[in-house]
Amino acid sequence: MLSEGERARCLLRLLSEPYAVGSVPVVRRRVRGVLAGWGMDAGTVADAAVVVSELATNAVVHARPVRGGRLIVQVSYGGRDALLRLLVVDGAPEVVPPGCVPMVRPSSSAEGGRGMTLVAGMCLAWGVDLGVETKSVWALLPTGARAGAS
Repeated sequence: MLSEGERARCLLRLLSEPYAVGSVPVVRRRVRGVLAGWGMDAGTVADAAVVVSELATNAVVHARPVRGGRLIVQVSYGGRDALLRLLVVDGAPEVVPPGCVPMVRPSSSAEGGRGMTLVAGMCLAWGVDLGVETKSVWALLPTGARAGAS
């Protein structure tokens, strides 16, 4: 169990990669490394890797980059709730992420269309924050971690 002091500590890491589908596995690997460095348990690290992969893939496939042509990912942990927050920023606030509006269910043979349903099932909550030139899609995951600042 985390002490009050540990829960109040906030950890934050910003990641930036080229805006390309090939950056998704790089982001996934970097997030795994950050969380392992913070002392997160293996289950949390695995879940976060799946979630960040989906959010990053949606950003590069369905949206466009922020200025500078980068894929921006924020990983944060802490505060009183001791939740892990994953956030992916893109430059298309007008493009609504899959799952925000009623959708037709994909056929059993469809290759895509299930990702945000998976995210919703793995996370405590997820949502979208719209800016003038950006959109941030975030997800909150519970942890079984003993996070330390590394």
